[in-house]
Formats: sequence, C-alpha cells, structure tokens
Amino acid sequence: MAFDKKLAMRNAEKYLSQGKIRAAIGEYRRVTAQDPNDVVTLNMLGDLYVKDNDTDAALKCFKGVAEHYSSQGFAAKAIAVYNKMSRIAPLTTEMSARLAELYRQKGSVVEAKSHYVTLAEDYEKNGRKVEALAIWKQIAALDTKNTEVLEHIGETYLGEGDTAEAIAAFVEMGERHLRAGRTEEGENSFRRAVAADRFSPAALRAMVAFKNEQGSGDEAREMVAGIYREKPGDAEIGKLLFECELMHGSAAEAEATLIQIVAAEPSSYPLLLELSTHYFENEDHASAIRSLVAASDHLIADARFDELAYHVERLREVEPMHLDLLRLDVSTASWQKDEQRYVDLLKLLASAAREADAVDEERSALMQLTMLCPNETYLSQRLKELSTEHGFAESDQSSDSFDAQFFGVSVTSVNESSAAKGSPGSLPAFESTADPKANTHGQSVVSAAANGNGQVNGETSIETVDRLSREIDSIKFYLDSGYNDLALSAAEDLKSEFGLRPEVEELFETIRRNSVRNGAADMEPGTTGPVSLNPAPEQYSANEMEDLFTDLGLDPIDMDRSADFETHYNTAIAYQEMGLTEEAIREFQDAAGLVGPNDGTRRFYSCANMLGHCFMSIGKPHLARTWYERALEVKGLTPEEQQGLWYEYAHSCESDGDTRTAAAFFEKVYIENVGFRDVSQRLERMSVAV
Repeated sequence: MAFDKKLAMRNAEKYLSQGKIRAAIGEYRRVTAQDPNDVVTLNMLGDLYVKDNDTDAALKCFKGVAEHYSSQGFAAKAIAVYNKMSRIAPLTTEMSARLAELYRQKGSVVEAKSHYVTLAEDYEKNGRKVEALAIWKQIAALDTKNTEVLEHIGETYLGEGDTAEAIAAFVEMGERHLRAGRTEEGENSFRRAVAADRFSPAALRAMVAFKNEQGSGDEAREMVAGIYREKPGDAEIGKLLFECELMHGSAAEAEATLIQIVAAEPSSYPLLLELSTHYFENEDHASAIRSLVAASDHLIADARFDELAYHVERLREVEPMHLDLLRLDVSTASWQKDEQRYVDLLKLLASAAREADAVDEERSALMQLTMLCPNETYLSQRLKELSTEHGFAESDQSSDSFDAQFFGVSVTSVNESSAAKGSPGSLPAFESTADPKANTHGQSVVSAAANGNGQVNGETSIETVDRLSREIDSIKFYLDSGYNDLALSAAEDLKSEFGLRPEVEELFETIRRNSVRNGAADMEPGTTGPVSLNPAPEQYSANEMEDLFTDLGLDPIDMDRSADFETHYNTAIAYQEMGLTEEAIREFQDAAGLVGPNDGTRRFYSCANMLGHCFMSIGKPHLARTWYERALEVKGLTPEEQQGLWYEYAHSCESDGDTRTAAAFFEKVYIENVGFRDVSQRLERMSVAV
C-alpha cells in the first residue's frame, strides 16, 4: 500500500492534540523517512524530541535542518537552528566552526570572530597548534585592523620553528600599524621580521619599502649591501640590492651588481631589460644598448622575440644605424622568418659597418646577402673588394655562405677555427628547415689555404686527411638530396683547398656520373664546371615547338608535365629554405605525383628523399619511413645513394621506436661502408641500449 503523507500528518496532529507525543513522533518520523527534504517537519520532529527529553535525537534533527539551510545559502536560518542547538547542549568544536563560517558569510564580523576565537582556543587547549594557527589566521583576515592576533600568530610560528610564516605575520602587522599611522610600531614590527631571519627577502623588502617611504633610501641600501656581502650568492638579496642602487645609488653600481646576479642565476636576465629602460629614460643610449645586448641571448633562447624587437625598435629610433642594434634586429627577423625584412636589415648592417670601418661585420653581412640576393652583383663585388683588400680567401666566403643557407647557422658557428682567430661577429642566417640530423657529423665544407708542407691552417696531415674525408661525406649528402649544382660548387672549393688529390678526383667523377644520369650536364674529370650536353635552343613559336617535339619523338604533354614538376619542385625548395615545411611537403608531394619511380630520371628519388627529410624535421618519423622506402624502390641507385638511404631509413626507424629495423639497416650500411658517417657509433650505442 502506497504511503499517504497527508494521512500521516493528520494522525500526528491528532496525537499531539491528545498529548501523545511519542505517537506523534512516530508519524513524523515516517514522513521524514519518506521525504528527507521536508525540513519543516524535521524541525518539528526535533522540537518533539526536546519535549520527550531525547537530546541526541533532537540534535540530529536540528543538524539536518541547519545543514539544509546552509547548503541553500540561507545563513540566517542556519544560524538560528545552531543557536537552538546551543540552548539544549554545549557547543561542540564542529558547531563553533560552522557558526563562525555562517556569521562570516552573513557579514557579522564580531560574532564570527567570537566563534573563531572560541574554536582557536579550544584547539590550543587540546594541543592542536596547527589547526589553531589556521583559525587565528582566519581571524586576522576577518579583522583587518587587529594587530594583536598577528603578533600572537608570529610568536607562535617562531616557537614552532616556521620562520617564513612568522615573518609574514610580522610584516602584515607592520603594514597595519603604518595604515593606522603608528610609524614607530610599524618599524618595530619590520625589525622583528628581519630579526627572525636577516637573510629573508620578504623581511628585507618590507624594511626597505619602509625606509624608502620614510626618505631613508640610502640607509636601506647600506643595510642590504652589508647583508649581500655576507651572502653574495643569494640572487634574491642581490636583486633587492640592484633595485636599491638603481633608486638611490648609481646606475654603474647597479649594473656591476646585476652582472654578478645574472652570472649566478641566468634566469634573472629580465633585470637587464629594466636597467636598459632606466638608461634609456635617462638618455644614456650607449649604456641602454649595452644592457640590451647582454640580455639578448637570453631573450632569444626563451623565444621572447617580440620583447626583444620592442626594445630594439625603441632604441633604433634614437640610434638607427648602431651596429649592435642592427645585428639584434637581424636576429629577430631571422627567428621570425621575415625574409624581406631580414635582407633589408642585412643591407643596412653592411652599410653601417662600412661607415664604421667594421670590416668583419660588413663581410659577415655581405656573405649572407650574396646567397640571398645573387642577382645584386654589387654585393658580391664589394665582398671581393674586401677579400682583396684584407687578404681573405674567397673560398672562405663561398663555403661559409653555402652552409649558412643550407643549415641555418651563423658563419662563425660553422667555422670555429676562424672564430677563434677573430672572424666576423655571429650573424644568424635566415633559418632553414633542412634536417640537421641528416648530416650527423655536423661538419661543413670549410675552406682554408694549404701551406704546402702537409698542413692546412695549422692542422696536421692526419687531421687534414680526416677532415677531407668528412667534407667529401658532406658533399655526397648534397648529391643524395638532389643538389647536384651545389655539390659541384662545394667540390670546387674543396679542390682549391686540398688540390686535385685522388679522393677529390673520385668525387668529381661521382658528381659527373650523377649529372649524366640526371641528363643535366657532363664534365671532364677534374674540370672546374659543367659542360652542357645540348646547346641552348633558339626561340620557337608554339607551333614550331610542337613540330619539333614530334620530329624528336617527344610528347608535348610529357614536356608540360616536366615543366610542372620543375615548378613544384623548385617551389618546394624555396618553401623549405624559408622554414615553411608544411608548404614544402605539399609541393614535393605534387611534384612526386607527376613522375614515376622508374621513369629514367632522378626526379622521383629527389622528391622522396626530400620528403623523408621534411617529415623528420617536423617530428613525424613514421611518415618519413614511407618516403624513404619509396626512394629505395628506384632502380639504378649508386652504392653511395643506397647507403645514404639505408642510413636515413634506419634513423627514421630509430626515431619511430622500431630499433630492430633500425639496427638491421645500420648494419647494412656498416657492412658496405664501415666509415660511413657515424654508423659505427650508432650501432655501438644501439647494442649498449639493447
């Protein structure tokens, strides 16, 4: 039979009219059991339990009513119920906590504080100091003018050995005294904070702020300087001293302190920007630039290019042709991949360097520009003038620029030996996405002058042979990637440095064979450039061209596809050099779709190889594997090409987590050519890992 609430309520009222309290309680219990949210009936049930002298049952009912009102946001109703409970039984710790919270919600500060004090004292009486301190802190937050409670908190935390919390309490106490106009009491509070821990940055900052407000900044600076001398490695105290010196001392003193701070803690470098701004606002532009240059490496490392650009732009408004500022502007343009701005700034830098007679600076800028602007011949002419006038080897500029374009590194970082001898300042090349892992030995074609006694630039003959081998490896990598013309140019540099040694002759022969296979050019062994297989054709009309194709047995449609391939492939190369890897991948894929793996050319091989490098550079080795596999399907690969593909395929497998396949292909390379790149080290490392 279904429960009838109305009938139960009528029965309860009837029992009450007859004075039968327990019978009424029974009916009301049935109602609340069926409807727990009927707090009105639950409250009546509690009142009946009080009349029946069942205090525990009454408190249980009232607690349910109070919690319901509290959860619904009716603080006043919940407080009334708790007060009713306090009249029939002493307040428990839980009841005091709930009442304090409810009064706080209601905005009754005095009543809330009273209950919090009762609660805190109860915790202290029972040895629960941690809970008591938490309540005292709530009291302090509630009563924003109370300083006595903060003093109690501070002393208690000191007794517990928690110096940081004690200092926080004393500092807040001092600030409250100051807001109330009690200066002496405020200073005493800050002194207590410093006394708790004289090396605490929080305590020192509070005291310094007080001294500054009182016009005693010099006194504060002397105090912090003395403490910093005791603990010179503390970066936080050092920062505070820097601020004091900047405000009340000299900028030179502040800069000297800051140099120590940043050396000990490089993450403090933003203070260099603060110092640069200080110098700028005081029109000391040279010092502002010096501070910005000191911060620039850190800003670039943290990719804060916009922030660097802001400071550079601001200073260039007053020093537009300053070499350091132009160099930094070049850096931001490079990292932001803004090629046109990068070129424009390099030209400005070259011009400014020429005006300042900064030969190395000008030469470094021109070396980049000659690669980026090959049609602007005045740049290469000026570079030759510098080389002739100052005795620079022309081979240096071509090889260094080659690396700058294809590996996205600065000239000086490529040629460390030149940097050690005072070569041009580091200028960032426009960033390329060429995968640095593809050339794992990390070497470039670095030209030098042979001295005829078995040494090159001071290297021993053994070192020379070793370096020559590495350089040849690099050039073969360019061949593998389809850069025949560039490989030839690099080989010419190698020849001018080392002479026509047997290894160099063999390299030229490899390039010649590769050129013949591609149908591009032919060379006599040891010659200095390509010899065209076909003379340049005359200009023909469209009909004449079609007739010519027919006479030669060629399909004009195939010729169109070839032109389309060249367009897509060259566009892909351009995108890749600008750092637009996704766009480069799309163009390489379009180019690959126009040719076949075995159409008698090297076009599909070049596309597949480049796609493998692109996918590796964006962290997708599983896709790189697919393209390297397709490249390996091309017929007529030379042993060098096959070894290069095996190596790259193994590298992609290793990056993809397939170490078994990676090891197998590294072994294939090792079996064919034990000296190929770093294959022996890779195999050794993999065997150790296994």
